[in-house]
Amino acid sequence: MVKWFDSNYHYVRPTLQDNQTFSLAADPKPVREFLEAKAQGVNTRPVLVGPVSFLHLGKPDRGASVDPITLLENLLPTYIELLAKLKEAGADTVQIDEPVLVLDLPSRTKAAFKTAYAKIAAAGVSIPQITVATYFGDIVHNIDVLSSLSTVSAIHVDLVRNPEQLDTVIAALAPSQILSTGVVDGRNIWKTNFQEAISIVEKAISALGADRVVVATSSSLLHTPHTLASEKKLPAEVADWFSFASEKAKEVAIIAKAVTEGAASVKAELDANAASMHSRATSARTNDPAVKERQSKVTAAMYERQSPFTGRIAAQQAHLGLPLFPTTTIGSFPQTKEIRVARQKFGKGDISAAEYESFIEKEIELVVREQEALGLDVLVHGEPERNDMVQYFGERLTGYVFTNFGWVQSYGSRCVRPPIVVGDISRPAPMTVKESKYAASITSKPSKFANAF
Repeated sequence: MVKWFDSNYHYVRPTLQDNQTFSLAADPKPVREFLEAKAQGVNTRPVLVGPVSFLHLGKPDRGASVDPITLLENLLPTYIELLAKLKEAGADTVQIDEPVLVLDLPSRTKAAFKTAYAKIAAAGVSIPQITVATYFGDIVHNIDVLSSLSTVSAIHVDLVRNPEQLDTVIAALAPSQILSTGVVDGRNIWKTNFQEAISIVEKAISALGADRVVVATSSSLLHTPHTLASEKKLPAEVADWFSFASEKAKEVAIIAKAVTEGAASVKAELDANAASMHSRATSARTNDPAVKERQSKVTAAMYERQSPFTGRIAAQQAHLGLPLFPTTTIGSFPQTKEIRVARQKFGKGDISAAEYESFIEKEIELVVREQEALGLDVLVHGEPERNDMVQYFGERLTGYVFTNFGWVQSYGSRCVRPPIVVGDISRPAPMTVKESKYAASITSKPSKFANAF
């Protein structure tokens, strides 16, 4: 399992055998999900991973020696069959993602694009119109591949990550090909700068005409939380800077209306957006003078140790008296049900801060006594006070905010709720010193403290 390009989404790399064959499932998931949406009155555009990207990102299975890209001829009939089934189900267009176009590709992979899309176009069966999409980079270094894609109806490019590729892509399009302009960021939670996005789309329209330009997000919105409407506890100033998936879809519509009907048709939205951009750029949260002042006083000498390792290790050995190979553990002990229940009660106000602190100290003592009984040389305090290794510290720093429902898909149905950096970071008070000092006070053995600030 690896990350999907440089996003935080993970996927399982395809593993392929020598002479690998492919076949379509009896009930293909893309068709099933298209029909499910259609039954709700929504005619969607199915999205498939492209055949070239699928193979290029794959790897030989254990014991196999196959170069995955050589399996293209075996794979294409399955894609053609799936496209035909989607057309039969009522799909007018299908998006085929070929994100490997933003990578440095070997010549055999580049050549595979011509083979793949020529065979799909000449399949002899009725298939939907195809949009080939790239994202997370530019395709300028693979621009020659676009001539291999002249049979597809549209090309999508990420103009958030690399807006400078626009002119090159426009020049390489086939005469009737549509350009999908990815100007709303599918990778983060910030509002789109409408002024900048509209300028890019208008430039594309000037070159191609309005009938050949589509406004879109830069990539899939699975990399963003669902909706800002669920967040009731964010500071109002910060919430005004954010745009989650539902809000980004609305941004696409506003930009499209601005370039087709004129700025006056969405004046209120444009004015509000400009105010949000100004608020974030000038906010004291974003630009903390105290942080900037401290940063200005950092000197090169501060990055250097004040004594050599030989002196430090000798002092450590003399003070701690540890054996040559001391035993210890990493630091975190299990977050038990009792700990989680106590934390939940404290969060709801069902127990006081003093009661919660007393509970945490008892948990720390349990961990310390367990390590002493096991005969470990260097003890840890177990970190029972930490709800999450990221969230715990982020909540104690200025410059971060946390959502209640800002879950982002990480793999399959697994989601994470990361902290959001909204400005300059500072530490207003010690974060773990109290727990660390308590643990050291109840044992005569040396203790180590991870992240004891």
